[in-house]
Amino acid sequence: SDEHISTVQYLQKGGAVAGAVLVTTPEEVSMADVRKELNFCQKTNVPILGIVENMGRYKAPLSSLQFETKEGQDCTADILKKLQETCPAVLETLISADIFPATGGGPKAMAQLYQVPYWGVLPLDPALLT
Repeated sequence: SDEHISTVQYLQKGGAVAGAVLVTTPEEVSMADVRKELNFCQKTNVPILGIVENMGRYKAPLSSLQFETKEGQDCTADILKKLQETCPAVLETLISADIFPATGGGPKAMAQLYQVPYWGVLPLDPALLT
């Protein structure tokens, strides 16, 4: 919009624009917004420092998961007890899963397409809340 362009031009005159770091999730709706920002930055000569993929993976200790039977009954205590008895080291491992499906190669492919640095993935990590 005109307001955004005017703001960037004003900041550029004052030497206050070092560049932009763009943050996206792997979902297409988020990446579509970031593609608009990439185009905006290119049109206004704002250097793009990099793209960060936020919530690209879910990461948590296995012991923090909840387990259910096929019927939907909670069996977490039983599973954790069995693991503790038979393979306690497994309880110390982290699990990792893609929560948001990446589209067309995800943010990394988008960064390559626009020839800007891909800075990596910030996981969706419940430990960040504590």
